[in-house]
Amino acid sequence: MTLDFTKFNEVLLIVPNNLRNKILDYFNHYDNFVNYKMMSLDEVRDHIYFSYDVRAVLYLMQHYLFNMDAASDVLESLYYLDKDSYVDDKLNNLVKMKEELDKEKLLYYDDMFLDYIKRKKIIVYGYSKIDKFYQNMLDKIDATIIEESEKFLVKDLYVLNTLEDEVSFVFYNISKLISSGVDINKIKLANVSEEYYYTLKMFSYMYNIPISLPDNSIYSSPITKKFLYLVEESKSFFAGLEIIKAEYDMTNYNNLATYNALFNISNKYNDMEYPFQFIFKCTKQEVKNTKIMPKKKKNQIELVNITDNIFEPDEYVFLLGFNQGAIPTLFKDDDFIGDLLKTKYNMLLSTTEEKNRLEKERVINS
Repeated sequence: MTLDFTKFNEVLLIVPNNLRNKILDYFNHYDNFVNYKMMSLDEVRDHIYFSYDVRAVLYLMQHYLFNMDAASDVLESLYYLDKDSYVDDKLNNLVKMKEELDKEKLLYYDDMFLDYIKRKKIIVYGYSKIDKFYQNMLDKIDATIIEESEKFLVKDLYVLNTLEDEVSFVFYNISKLISSGVDINKIKLANVSEEYYYTLKMFSYMYNIPISLPDNSIYSSPITKKFLYLVEESKSFFAGLEIIKAEYDMTNYNNLATYNALFNISNKYNDMEYPFQFIFKCTKQEVKNTKIMPKKKKNQIELVNITDNIFEPDEYVFLLGFNQGAIPTLFKDDDFIGDLLKTKYNMLLSTTEEKNRLEKERVINS
């Protein structure tokens, strides 16, 4: 890791969320004390421009009849507005929605943040590629981007006929590495989609090599189905929580983890003063997106992102599913603000062609 903060007293370190533990571990072995704070690009954006929470989503669902995903897309699009009015109706509608959300105090502004970071050296680290919106933001706050200087060659590339052949081949090679004395915590699997989970579990059992795999969404579990039924019937989150807590064995790890996830979601929506039909739609969507991680074990294979990540010279990274469309991701012109508007108004939004080029560069850099 090529970080050296010896020249600076105070540092704002902008890093991807998945790198935070590595950075913390690095500082634990650092000789010089540095006063630092870590944030992601999105967190810095929210402090410089505005942030929002689920209340803004619910407002747009109620007043514009968006579904949850569409409302979230609209809110993300608001960051790119740089005029009070446009010739285009779609952009003017976005301006109108932003004015409404401001009037309802549903966009939150941090007026102290720019003064706060004036005292700090701002360093960006770990991002494979930065798009023009974030580059423009970083230029405004005089951020320094540090690129990892240590480059590693891809050792081998293998082509296999089926997903099962691929996973079998990977586990065979992992078993050889472990037998040769390589620490299992130094072995990573990258680019693992859900379609791999079942086969990975099967070979993990066959080879007796533990792997950190998330469970599928809690949405399909009996506890969750019962909870959602009870909430929809009673329109009460905590009535549903009390019943499932009484009916299911909470000494079971998965049951307790599912209950805790449902409890947290319930806390989030319980006091919202919006029509229940919209609150329930958001609840169901959040439940669908919630997965339970297995109990943490010290020695197991970790799943990692290949992009926006930093690897050490003694780590072994197996990249699975290296197929067109899977990696790099291929984008289509389906953003709420389309390519024609992005180009016409010279917005700080990447067109589909630019996004695909950036994504390809991110993968190559990684």
